Amino acid sequence: MLDALASVDLRLVEDVLDEPHAYAGRERWEELLVEEVLPRLPVHVRTEARRRIEAALELEKVTARVVHGDLGGENVHWSPGGDLVGVLDWDLAQVFDPAVDAACLAWHGWDAVRSAVDGETYRRARVWAGTFAIEQVSSALVNGEPPHVVDRYVESTVRRLERAQH
Repeated sequence: MLDALASVDLRLVEDVLDEPHAYAGRERWEELLVEEVLPRLPVHVRTEARRRIEAALELEKVTARVVHGDLGGENVHWSPGGDLVGVLDWDLAQVFDPAVDAACLAWHGWDAVRSAVDGETYRRARVWAGTFAIEQVSSALVNGEPPHVVDRYVESTVRRLERAQH
């Protein structure tokens, strides 16, 4: 699946795809994470959240490819024999770093991701995956969710960041 996405001729699709980080602020991604999300997090997890954001910002640019952006379990369908039969929910498709899709596939386990991609893509996928929980808060803000919903995302993000610290 990742190879198929990487082989898409961008000239055929780039005018119908969204911008990178569309669900979490588009070109304002960094600004929203740093200025809007970090202050909502308790002090004891801010350093870890900032570290994850900075690690993503420090990634060197790679050749952009078609990225689905949401290859979670509910969007990837397999036959009983293990063949890929469908990929749904293309609203987050973008031209960006293909390691984002590798990170999305971590629900299969990081060992599976490691066996599916080269070492550099794996390293980048780990960095992008580190931003996912933080981006959920940004997404809630971008979508104008009510404060109690934003608070739920903050709580969930805090739990994930705390687990990473232990």
